[in-house]
Amino acid sequence: MDADLKDFFGSAVHEKLMVLLNQRVADGRVLVLLESIMKVGYLEDGKVHQTQRGVPQGGVISPLISNVLLTPFDREMRRKGYRLTRFADGTPVQA
Repeated sequence: MDADLKDFFGSAVHEKLMVLLNQRVADGRVLVLLESIMKVGYLEDGKVHQTQRGVPQGGVISPLISNVLLTPFDREMRRKGYRLTRFADGTPVQA
């Protein structure tokens, strides 16, 4: 089976992501930094727009974010007996 997660980076829910990050990251300063990167917003037509959901695709935290969000999915699929190969930016990752 081949599957694609539609709008993966654009639809990430900040609150859910912060819960998962809190389970993995002990340093509160790092958590504050990661949350600020997620919520930095974007510039369009000279105006800054706040980011309510999603994370920067291709940003420095993108690999971390995708791994944190997809690890529970990977675990559940393995528990059900599936073997997975995750692809991101053309690089396969065995899960």
